[in-house]
Amino acid sequence: MEESVANNEVDLSVTIDLDSFDEEMEESVANNEVDSSYVPSVCETSAETTIGSESDSILSTERKFIVHERKLLALFASCPKCHKSVLPEVCVSGTSVKIWTTCSDDHVRSWESQPTAEKTSVGNLMVAGGILFSGLSPSKTLRFLTSIGVA
Repeated sequence: MEESVANNEVDLSVTIDLDSFDEEMEESVANNEVDSSYVPSVCETSAETTIGSESDSILSTERKFIVHERKLLALFASCPKCHKSVLPEVCVSGTSVKIWTTCSDDHVRSWESQPTAEKTSVGNLMVAGGILFSGLSPSKTLRFLTSIGVA
């Protein structure tokens, strides 16, 4: 290990045992099982806007980005009205991020990283559709996303 550090090499390997994940998922889907322990998060139960059909073509051609959390939160460090410090509240649901801030003068700001369709983040739908229609393995996709710190 000291030799690797001396050569400025970093071991970024990630070991994830997802071999049984595909089998369990297929079995669960085949048996039409419902997760009774599932409880919607605050993100899923909050008021959400629904996109209209006129913007559907824009959603598929619009560019998407992976953003580091630290850089995103830097944009919400102060109130845009009075410039006082705020402490952002962050809610993550899959690929979606929602941020709320309130300053000491009670100025409220909310922001969502993506539009929703029927209370579901469009990015979550696009990832699921992309995996399904491209023939990717869900476990390999999850392994990849976990290895780069996205999942």
